[in-house]
Amino acid sequence: MIKKVSKLAVAGALALSLLTGAVEGIGQAPVEAAAATIYPTQVTVNFDSKYSSIYGGERQQPYVDLGNKKGTLVFKMYPKTGSVYDTNIWLEAKKQKGAYVLFDKPSAFDNSAKFLYSFDLYTMGVKREKKYEAGFTHGGTAPNGRNYVGLGVYINKALNGGRYYLEHPSMSKDSWEIKAYFYEGIDYEDALFTQADKLFPFIGKIMWGKTEVKLGQIGRLTIKEPITLWKDTNGSLQQLKTLQPNEQYRIYGYRAEHGGQYSMGGGTYVNLDPAKAFYETPSKARLQLAKMLYEE
Repeated sequence: MIKKVSKLAVAGALALSLLTGAVEGIGQAPVEAAAATIYPTQVTVNFDSKYSSIYGGERQQPYVDLGNKKGTLVFKMYPKTGSVYDTNIWLEAKKQKGAYVLFDKPSAFDNSAKFLYSFDLYTMGVKREKKYEAGFTHGGTAPNGRNYVGLGVYINKALNGGRYYLEHPSMSKDSWEIKAYFYEGIDYEDALFTQADKLFPFIGKIMWGKTEVKLGQIGRLTIKEPITLWKDTNGSLQQLKTLQPNEQYRIYGYRAEHGGQYSMGGGTYVNLDPAKAFYETPSKARLQLAKMLYEE
């Protein structure tokens, strides 16, 4: 059964994916608990590469295999640095312009390729009335600082056995770095469009209990009894505040000094004391999600 997810309903969604935290300043209050988010699975992007008589040169066309599934297919495309597409294509995507289409065959090499879906129905943030199935083209800036073109389309009917060939501006080799993601059984098209400049291809933050998982995090500390948060200034410890039961904090490291201490970032530390604070490590799945969000 396909589930249509509105912008307002996103925050209350349940976590589905099998893929499915430092104090950001001294004395900052712990992060409040947030509703679980649905996460995508990452999809392998394959390439057909050969000489194209259609284009008159070598071309490299990406494709994905989804199987006989419905859901929201997402591409995150980084123009390679130095490419003529590095800035211009991104600016065009920001204006929701471009030529991005899904075919049943490699259209760069096969004139018989048939149109399946496209990515062009949003203009100035509004979804236009459509005469055929299509998604969106948008441009954003990732947390890693790189500009990208974001594509998303709700596949309401699996076609071509789930194999989709992406045609996009310049299929020359080494022009793009392309990532693909899939939300199976869910129409996230509208909600993802609004996240193109935020958490794309995710809808919400990666939460672990009351904390957001961040890159560089090695664990989480749950306070059981009041315990001191220390500030280290040139090797001298100063009491900063007292952490309270049920608060949770991201942990970024560990040191043996002072009987063993957990690093909470910003030069702050908590003593190793299992009776007062419980330490645990995040799953590989959560760390992979953080990598997808902050590095890809």
